[in-house]
Amino acid sequence: MRLHKNEKGFTFLELILFVTILGIILGLSWPKLDSSFKYYKLRSSASLIVSDIRLIQQLSIGEGIWYKIKFDPVNNRYFITRNINEDSLAQTYKIVNLEQDVQLYSTNFPDNAIYFYSTGNPSQGGTISITDGKEKYLYIIISPVTGRCRLSNLPPY
Repeated sequence: MRLHKNEKGFTFLELILFVTILGIILGLSWPKLDSSFKYYKLRSSASLIVSDIRLIQQLSIGEGIWYKIKFDPVNNRYFITRNINEDSLAQTYKIVNLEQDVQLYSTNFPDNAIYFYSTGNPSQGGTISITDGKEKYLYIIISPVTGRCRLSNLPPY
C-alpha cells in the first residue's frame, strides 16, 4: 500500500468540527425560524378568511341569495351557510377549521355572524381578530356599506 502525501480531502476532525459549528448556528437561529413559521400560519389563515368573505360576497351577488359567515371562537372555526329562499332552512356551504397555532380571538358582530345580502352588501361592518396565541395579532376589517374586506396588522380606530 502506498501513501500519497498530496492527497486532497477533509480529515475526520474537520468534518466533526464543521457539523458541530453548523449545529450551534441552527440551534441559535431556531427560535427565530419557529416564530416566522407561526406568523406564516397566522397570515395564511387570515388570507383564507378574507378570500372566503370575498367569495361569499360574490356568490351572493351572482346567485341572488344571502350568505352568512358565523365565527366560532371557542372551537376555532367558522361556518358559511346560504339561504336559497325565504321558506327553506339555511344550507351549510363550507366549514373551515383554523390552523392549530392560530386562534380566532374575537369579532364585534352580533352573534359572531355577518350576512351578505343578494346585493353583496354586508349586514354591518366590523372586525375579526386572530392571533398566534403569543404577541402577534391580525385584523380583518369589513367596511359597513361596501363590504370591502382588508387585512391589517393594526386594529381599526
